[in-house]
Amino acid sequence: MEIKFNNFNYKNKFTDINETLIDNHIIGITGDNYDLLLYLIYTSKSKKITFNNLYLGNKNNNYIGYIPKVFKFYTNNVRDEILLYLNRANVKVNNYDKRINKALKYFNLDESILNKKISELSSCIQKVLSLVLITIYNPNIIIIDDLFRNLDYNYKKVVINVLREFRKKFSKTIIIGSDNTNDLYLYTERMLILGNKNIYGKTKDLFVNLDYSNYNIKKPDIVNFVDLAKKEGHNIEYSQDIRDLIKDVYKDVTK
Repeated sequence: MEIKFNNFNYKNKFTDINETLIDNHIIGITGDNYDLLLYLIYTSKSKKITFNNLYLGNKNNNYIGYIPKVFKFYTNNVRDEILLYLNRANVKVNNYDKRINKALKYFNLDESILNKKISELSSCIQKVLSLVLITIYNPNIIIIDDLFRNLDYNYKKVVINVLREFRKKFSKTIIIGSDNTNDLYLYTERMLILGNKNIYGKTKDLFVNLDYSNYNIKKPDIVNFVDLAKKEGHNIEYSQDIRDLIKDVYKDVTK
C-alpha cells in the first residue's frame, strides 16, 4: 500500500512533507520527530496523508499495524492477548489455532509460550510477541518504532528475515522508524530522512551522499568506515551486507 504525503505538516513539527512512500518495500524513517510521524501515519486522520490515493480515517485499524517504542499489553496471558487481537480482526473462530500456530512458527516461538504470563517473558520475547500480535491479523502496512530495541542477536536475524518474507511473499509495506542509522542502513531498502529539507530515496544512496551537517542523525558506521578507507586509497565499495564488505577488505589487503 502506497503512502502519499500531500504538503503534510503537524503543528510545525516538520518541514512540509511531499513524498510518496512506494508500496512493497521496507522503508526507514529517521531524523527530526520521526516517532511522531510514525504515529500520525498510523492514526491516518489527516486528509493530507493518503493510502493508495484513499483517505482511511477511522478505517485505519483494518490496514495498519503499529508497534510503538513502548508496547502496551492488555491481558496477563499470552494466549488471551493473541485471542484479543484475533477478535479485533474478526478472524473466524475455527481458524484461530491454525493462525496462532503459523504466527508462532514464523517468529521461532514454541507453542508452550501460549500458557505463560506476559510478565514472565524476557524483554526480548515480549518484543517478538508484539510482532506476532501486529502481524497475525494481516495488515497491509506494518509500522514499527525502534524495531531492534531489546532484541538479542539471534532474534534480530529472525525478525528481519520474517519481515523480508512478508514484504516479498505478501507484498507488505513495512516502515521502521529509528535513530539507529546502523540498523536502518543494513536492513531497509528506502529511507525518509526528516530535517530542514526532507529527503527520500534508496537507503544506500542517501546515506552515502548525504550532507550530514544538515541533519540531526549519525552517519552509519559502515559508511564512515568506507569513507575513511577510500581517503587512504583503499579500493572498498559501499555495501549494505557486512559479508560483502569483509570480502572487499580482504581483497584489498591481499592484492
